Amino acid sequence: MPNPLNRSNLSEQISEIIKNKIENGDYADGEKLPSENELTKIYGVSRLTIRSAIQRLNALGLVETKAGYGTYVKKFDLKTYLKSVSSKIMQPDMLENVADFRKLIELESIKLTIKLATDEELIVLKKISEKYCELANKFIKGKSMISEENLDKLVECDYSFHLAICELSKNSLYKTAYLTVQEPIKLFLKSIIKSRIETSIKFDLTTELHDVFSGHYAIYEAIKERDIEKAEKLFKNIINHEILIP
Repeated sequence: MPNPLNRSNLSEQISEIIKNKIENGDYADGEKLPSENELTKIYGVSRLTIRSAIQRLNALGLVETKAGYGTYVKKFDLKTYLKSVSSKIMQPDMLENVADFRKLIELESIKLTIKLATDEELIVLKKISEKYCELANKFIKGKSMISEENLDKLVECDYSFHLAICELSKNSLYKTAYLTVQEPIKLFLKSIIKSRIETSIKFDLTTELHDVFSGHYAIYEAIKERDIEKAEKLFKNIINHEILIP
């Protein structure tokens, strides 16, 4: 017997009830939910209310509605879910707090990565930093226009590098925290990268820009050398948004 419902915000309450059932395992991955008609009888509400509740669950990535077949529970993907949450909590003034957040989480992650990650595990960091340099060099050599698409590729690679450090720290909360605020971080990265590229073009600072973009590989090398002081210095340098071309 479902819990009594407050008659206000019915769709939100029902979506929360079904969400809890999914999280508790009452509805398993891939299982088909009861039909709209069945749900209206279970909860004593209109089909419109049920439809709205299902739409909420679709937006959260918990279910998938297939036209003509019904609604099915999706396999839970933490990264996808946290990306959805991150975009919903994003506020314009958060960008001012991103640098402080990154120093807090990433500096500790760097220390733990240096202490706990093996050389074999650091290979992933090496590959991402090499990919970042490859993408960045296209801007430096003028082979890539400063388009949204090209900037987004570089930002995704940049974010992946720092997320990898959080993962290699082997502290699951650092990784989760970084995933939860990924949208503000990506906007922050995009703003810095775009400003630095434009500044280098305006004042012909190609060498300086190259030094900035090679900072990720330098951080990887410092981590591999187990040099905490050097790695921290390099990290603080590349996230300093007040200096466009350090």
